[in-house]
Amino acid sequence: MIHFILTSGMGNAGGFFSVFFFLCNAYIRAKKTNTPFYIAHADWPYNRWHDYFTTLDLKDDYFTSRLRCSHLNVPSDWKYTLGDYRDAIREIFVLRDPLMARVESIVSSLGPFIGLFVRRGDKLFEEANYIHVKDILSHIPHTENTTFFVQTDDYTVVEELQQEMPNNRIVTIVPTTKRGSYHSKAFREREHRHDIQSLEEKSKEQKQVETEEMLVGLSVCLRATECWTDDTSNVGRFLKLSKPETVKIYPQDYPLDPSSMGHPAWTLRCV
Repeated sequence: MIHFILTSGMGNAGGFFSVFFFLCNAYIRAKKTNTPFYIAHADWPYNRWHDYFTTLDLKDDYFTSRLRCSHLNVPSDWKYTLGDYRDAIREIFVLRDPLMARVESIVSSLGPFIGLFVRRGDKLFEEANYIHVKDILSHIPHTENTTFFVQTDDYTVVEELQQEMPNNRIVTIVPTTKRGSYHSKAFREREHRHDIQSLEEKSKEQKQVETEEMLVGLSVCLRATECWTDDTSNVGRFLKLSKPETVKIYPQDYPLDPSSMGHPAWTLRCV
């Protein structure tokens, strides 16, 4: 039995999609070795796995398990291809019917559209450079008739887009109050942003609302004619790996070789 513990996304532990990629790693191992696979979500800060997804079996008594895995805690020899991860994503990332109904409602209201994901927040501290949307748009073929659906952790991105493209239709489900994702007290205190709640301080209801908004928004992006993202975050790499035929990377897109070995929690640029 392989048991994956959905650990906390707080402190030095990983965020939602970093943990998700390690979950995929353990899932791939179980699938290839025909081993029973379970998850435990008692320590997961996003509430319960099945609040959002229809997949995977739950078993919280993990102390009886033969092999316990978690974020950053899987055997080092579990190495798989990007194609394996792509298939795992498609098998695991299946939203519950109410969330899918929201996705379908948004997509049906848009007509042809371009999806755009822009990650800011805590990524700007160490892992990514600030890119103004004017520079992002320079890489995306579009006209004044192009509809954009935007998913981001910072509503300022939407405002920048509205300023740069006043005649375009720009749609988002991101609330105007979402101004950067500071998931831990350490990030918040370093920036003296005490107006922002860290993840551990939010109520279960608030965390569920925010998680649903993220998952629905990303799912809408994946339904776009084209979706544009960068690859500095796990979320961007999730999008590219989920649907490489329509998701493009700015500032420079590249093809994915499904036979390449790699771990998407780190990079998609494999050799």
